[in-house]
Amino acid sequence: MAQLGLLPKFLLVSLLFVLPLGLVSGLLFNELQKSIAATELEREGLRTVTEAQQIHILLQQHQALRFMERSGNGKIQAQIKQLQTSITGKLQAFGADDSMTMQDIVIFIKKVVDIMRNITSASQQQSTGIAEVGAEMANIDAMTQRCLG
Repeated sequence: MAQLGLLPKFLLVSLLFVLPLGLVSGLLFNELQKSIAATELEREGLRTVTEAQQIHILLQQHQALRFMERSGNGKIQAQIKQLQTSITGKLQAFGADDSMTMQDIVIFIKKVVDIMRNITSASQQQSTGIAEVGAEMANIDAMTQRCLG
């Protein structure tokens, strides 16, 4: 290194610093993209879960009103009809249609479960990616220390 001129030394040292920075920047950008995708999945999942919870609450209310109707309280018909309309509207907003049977609703709920699995998977991938970036940063730091030492 003592035989090299000032410009080649400068270029060599610059290269030793630019390469790790470029590598880390690329890794961080990649992880940022993965984080954005995971966050979008989480937002979609939260929206889906919130809508599913609202439908579940309405179905519970409907079941309670039907029970009250069977036990002799006949004045509940208007409330039941209103609740059925509300449930139908929520299911349509959720992606269902009027002709859905109970089997269709079960399939629909399975789709929600699949979305939740995708969210879990994306979160795990995000955690793994962050750990990998941390390990690469440590490797780059060690390599830089060896080059300087």
